[in-house]
Amino acid sequence: DTLAEYKAEIEKNIKERKTLENKSVAEKEILKKIVENSQMDIPDLMLDAQVEQSTRDFANRMESNGITIDQYLNLVGQTPEQFLAEIRPVALNQIKERLTLEAIAKAENIEVTDEMVEEELNKMAEVYKMDLGKFKEFLTDKERDSMKADLAVGKAADFIYENGVAVEAKPEEEAEEAKPEEAKEEAEAKPEEYNK
Repeated sequence: DTLAEYKAEIEKNIKERKTLENKSVAEKEILKKIVENSQMDIPDLMLDAQVEQSTRDFANRMESNGITIDQYLNLVGQTPEQFLAEIRPVALNQIKERLTLEAIAKAENIEVTDEMVEEELNKMAEVYKMDLGKFKEFLTDKERDSMKADLAVGKAADFIYENGVAVEAKPEEEAEEAKPEEAKEEAEAKPEEYNK
């Protein structure tokens, strides 16, 4: 490769990264407006489960950097209660965003194909440096269903970005229908998607 080709490749990569960042920012802004214009009553149990999951996720991220959550709280001068009070509104927003995207996926009949699931499985197997067949053996039906739901939510986010319009969705109905035990199971089964 010549220096010019190398430079062109770097410029292309930078441009692609900025495009993805811009798309992500635009999706978040559109989603924020949709959520602001939606009426939702989130059950306390669903919110509590999300707060608990978000706390666990944060603690795991801290521990992967060699610091415990207690050490983190000492560093920032927060009590556990203050930390939870700070996380609670973020968790509430994550639930609202997720329910909104699920409602959009349903309203727009967004479907996830087996090919899309297979592509995602390939990516995950690569990340974990596992043989695809072995990786599939470890995947439960519940985890596969969760992955399909996550992919549908991702497609709904793409939809709002591409169309830039709010879909008339009623995610509050889904929140009301959610059974308390299912809310906690759902939050535990989906550790990362609420932190997007």
